[in-house]
Amino acid sequence: MARDIPTLQAKIDHYLQLYEALYKEAKHKKSEKEKIQVLNEDHLILHGNALTILPAAIGWLYHLKGLNLRDNQLKTLPDTFKQLRQLSWLDLSLNSFKEIPEVIASLKNLIHLSVSDNQLEQVDLISQLTTVKELNLSDNQLCMLPANIGKLIHLEKLDLARNRLTSLPVDFHKIQKLEHLNLYGNAFEQLPWSLLTSMKQLSSLYLGGMAFEQLSTQIGSLTTLKVLFLSDGQLKVLPQEISNLKALRFLWLDNNQLTHLPEAICHLQCLRELGLAGNPIDIKEQKKLKEWLPDCKIYF
Repeated sequence: MARDIPTLQAKIDHYLQLYEALYKEAKHKKSEKEKIQVLNEDHLILHGNALTILPAAIGWLYHLKGLNLRDNQLKTLPDTFKQLRQLSWLDLSLNSFKEIPEVIASLKNLIHLSVSDNQLEQVDLISQLTTVKELNLSDNQLCMLPANIGKLIHLEKLDLARNRLTSLPVDFHKIQKLEHLNLYGNAFEQLPWSLLTSMKQLSSLYLGGMAFEQLSTQIGSLTTLKVLFLSDGQLKVLPQEISNLKALRFLWLDNNQLTHLPEAICHLQCLRELGLAGNPIDIKEQKKLKEWLPDCKIYF
């Protein structure tokens, strides 16, 4: 039990040993030393140190709750990483991982995980991360998600932007606590509306950066949405059913092919910002929109 409640002096000793190991790895000792920061005794920042290997000494810091390893050159994590049983926040973004390290499955208190901007081609391990609430897998090379992703029953925020996804697993509908979903810039030819409409707590949805010209009428079933991002696509028309999104506050439609919006949009009385820049909407249509939505800031 004493090992689980280290004294402050023991923690300091652990940091000093870790620093020594890190300095041996670092190519430019002076600049690296300046970048190593301790937010407090439970959080450690090691971002931007050009690390290629994380020393096994990291396992000594078994009290850590937060660890920032962003912007290094890591491809693996040491086996001792599994000793960080209290870790709840982990940032591995901007590294060189091709898969999520297996040792992460041992972190039973993990709530936030970012592995964005890596070289991930498969993420089968994520179905074991059942405690995670926020997961960022954006800017990778993912073509598919694991079939049993529905095991992530506590997931609230999922960022999959700028991958190569063409579909979502059927099991996706089991993630009923999901509030924020980012699918921007993937390769969907048809969006998985039957899965999206099953998300009963979804408040933010990002579907921009894709090539579809029409939006399904099923968009009207997502009545919990407060943020809808559809910019940077090929949209030519919006369905009347968009008016069902009574809770919507932010609607972004920039850089599409829209010449007008349906009059039914006037029913979106909670709408506060509407982005339409980069669309061929003439002055007459702009005037109509301002009349229909007097309390909304519209960006043409």
